[in-house]
Amino acid sequence: MENTNLQNQAQQAAQLSREAAQVSAEAAKVAADKEMKNLGQQAADKFNEFKDQAADKAADLKDQAAAKASDLKDQAEALADQAAAKANALKDQVADKAAPVVDSLKDKASGFLHGLSEKAEELANKLNK
Repeated sequence: MENTNLQNQAQQAAQLSREAAQVSAEAAKVAADKEMKNLGQQAADKFNEFKDQAADKAADLKDQAAAKASDLKDQAEALADQAAAKANALKDQVADKAAPVVDSLKDKASGFLHGLSEKAEELANKLNK
């Protein structure tokens, strides 16, 4: 009988040991799930942090590009204004230098045509005689 009592106690101890192992396994699973969720949240937080940093950097680069484009536009406009001023100055120089040549050509052409007219009149007078 005492042997039976010891066997019963041993069986109960084995049962309790199995139940303790199950509880321990379930606790470990719950802890692992909690740790995985924690790691997942940390990963999501890091991802969002990097995403925000990338968006900030992209916005900074966009602003820098816009400022550079504006500077280049201003430089191009200044160069265009300088080119227009130089072209106008050159046009005025050419006009100033060409005016006496044009006047001289007009005078020569007028003299030549006047001479032709006189010759034609002389010839007409000779023919009419």
